[in-house]
Amino acid sequence: MLNSIKGYFEKYLALDNKKSSDDNRRRLQIATCALLIEMANCDDNFGDSEKARIIDIIKKRFKINDKQIDKLFEITRQEIKNSLDLYGFARIINKNHDESQKVAVIELVWEVIYADGILSA
Repeated sequence: MLNSIKGYFEKYLALDNKKSSDDNRRRLQIATCALLIEMANCDDNFGDSEKARIIDIIKKRFKINDKQIDKLFEITRQEIKNSLDLYGFARIINKNHDESQKVAVIELVWEVIYADGILSA
C-alpha cells in the first residue's frame, strides 16, 4: 500500500531532473494552483472572488493565457481529486523554491483566503 502511494507521488507529482523543464514547470503550476484552490475551499465555500483571485495570481506568476488557465484548472482539480492530501503539492513547492519564494507563496495563499473578505476559523 505504501509503495503504491509513494509510486503515485513519484510518478505524478514529483519534479524530476530527467524530465524536461516544461514538465517540471507544469508540475509546479499544478502544485501552486492546487494549494491555492484547497486553501480557498477550506471554508467549504469556493466563491467567484476566490477563483478570480487564483486565476489572476496564476496568470501573473506563470505568464499563461486564458486557455491555458482553463486547462490548468481542469488538470489541477483532477490531481486534487486523486490525491490523499496536500503533502505532494507542498513538497513540490518546497523543493523548488528558495525561502523568499516560499514566503511569496504563503502570501498568495493569504490573498486567496481573504479574497471573499471573510476569514473563517
